[in-house]
Amino acid sequence: MAETVAPETMIVPPLQDPGLPKPRSTASFWHSPPNSFLHAHRTTELLPTVAETVIIGSGIAGSMLFHNLHSIGLSNSTVMLEARNTCWGATGRNGGHCKPMLYQANEFLDMCHIFGSDETIKRIRFEMLNFELIKNYVEGEKVDCEWVETPSADVFYESTPFEVAKKSVEALTELASDIAAQLRIVEDPKELCENLRTPTAVGAVVFKAGKLSPYKLVSHILTKGVKSQGLNLQTRTPATGVSRNEDGTWTVTTPRGSITANKVVFATNAHTSHLLPQFRGWIYPVRAQMSALIPPKSLKERPLTHTYGLVRHSRKTACYLIQRPINADGSGGELMLGGGREFEFDKGVSLQDDGINQAVAQKLRSSIAGYFAGETGYASEEISDDNRDLRKSFIEKFRRLKLGGTGYDVWDAAEGTGFFFDNRPQDVEKQVRDLQKDRECKARMEWSGTMGFSRDERPFVGRVPAVSEEDSKRLEIPEMTSTKGLWMLAGFEGHGMAFTSGSAKALAEMISASNANKKAEGVNEWFPQTFVVTPSRMGLTGEDPDDDEGWEELVKAEEWEIVDKLEGTEVVDVPN
Repeated sequence: MAETVAPETMIVPPLQDPGLPKPRSTASFWHSPPNSFLHAHRTTELLPTVAETVIIGSGIAGSMLFHNLHSIGLSNSTVMLEARNTCWGATGRNGGHCKPMLYQANEFLDMCHIFGSDETIKRIRFEMLNFELIKNYVEGEKVDCEWVETPSADVFYESTPFEVAKKSVEALTELASDIAAQLRIVEDPKELCENLRTPTAVGAVVFKAGKLSPYKLVSHILTKGVKSQGLNLQTRTPATGVSRNEDGTWTVTTPRGSITANKVVFATNAHTSHLLPQFRGWIYPVRAQMSALIPPKSLKERPLTHTYGLVRHSRKTACYLIQRPINADGSGGELMLGGGREFEFDKGVSLQDDGINQAVAQKLRSSIAGYFAGETGYASEEISDDNRDLRKSFIEKFRRLKLGGTGYDVWDAAEGTGFFFDNRPQDVEKQVRDLQKDRECKARMEWSGTMGFSRDERPFVGRVPAVSEEDSKRLEIPEMTSTKGLWMLAGFEGHGMAFTSGSAKALAEMISASNANKKAEGVNEWFPQTFVVTPSRMGLTGEDPDDDEGWEELVKAEEWEIVDKLEGTEVVDVPN
């Protein structure tokens, strides 16, 4: 019988205006130091009044879109607007992963049920394409962005989510054996301990991925764009409004003046619905938290050879980790650890990057000792060799033990100290705090970033949907009866490094086809149909009277019958 559990996240999308990015934000490690050329760059002292294309947003989505437009000869007279400093949003604050989810993070079977197996496989291949696009760009341009192609391990510390992962891989093998062949399930305790460095894990799924400094990658793209490809970058220039003119052009309003363009592209992710009210409740901000931790001595002497998704109760509440390269002088090697959103107020929904949650910060600092139980040499740790041997013996003997009845993850304590303790429920939490305290990593920096979550958990890429008079009255938002010339790529669900490069390529091809009054039919061969923006996907009734490109025809109508399935769902079945 299938086990019935509550969905891993039950987020009610907020309907309020997310506003502009906060002027002041937490300091990201990736920005230290900021790029001296781009940081507060304005290509021209005055804001141009006219452009062919305005791109709003200077993160990975906006920069990759410019790169793709330039590669097909469509970058002439392009202005990029950034509300703060260059790449100051989620891209400059993320975990440094480039990780295609080949088995869709335990959700493969559910996704096949909702979207169909063909579309789900197309999505996986699309993520693989994104990885190759970034890899090829970095290697071809010789970008100095700490790029390393490396295996990634989703490590599971409890059997239930690991069994679901194995079922996902098994199902994938039946449908796409070539993809499944790139996954490796690890259950051997010796390999979990010695190779993955996770002695208390029950299993892992390993596959190819990469790690990098996304900020340095974007800096390279935009520096080249400004210096040799005609890009006009205007930082500290937030777009505060977009309106249509009688001649079909668009005026983008900013505090420094207005600019008129034939095309406007919203690469605005979490803040999209501030400028496009029809996306309120569809794309919304969710704050995530990151830390750059000083590793224990053993992780500098023998650095990690994988990147990680670290899963206890649920894949969606997993922590994620890379280790930076160690330099010749011994510097570097920081553990770039993110997660802990389950401890954040309202799971981070509607919060911005102007602060951090101290409970989340403490969880991240202390969790390395739990996830990597055998490591030693923490800054504040003084453990004798006898006690170190005791810890290793304890972990080996009890690594699969389930201690119940306490309501607390006692493994965090056991792994962090190597000492067994009186397992009385009333004492466990205090003992955990006391025993973990001296095995907490020190943080070099702690910061937050605002992700753009999507109501139906998929990005929105394509032509901005129109708002009819009927929709305007029903939703109490302004009419937008024509959106010809408005484009977008947003709502990347905290997975932007695996989505945006391919999405930018697809959008550039859509724009090119639109310029020629054609359909971008070739895009459908490799781009997921369920990522395309259409009115019916969002329950909008109006058709754009200027729409002669037939975007709706690019997507099968039945693909959009998923919203009702997603809404109101109380439970999901997890296969045994």
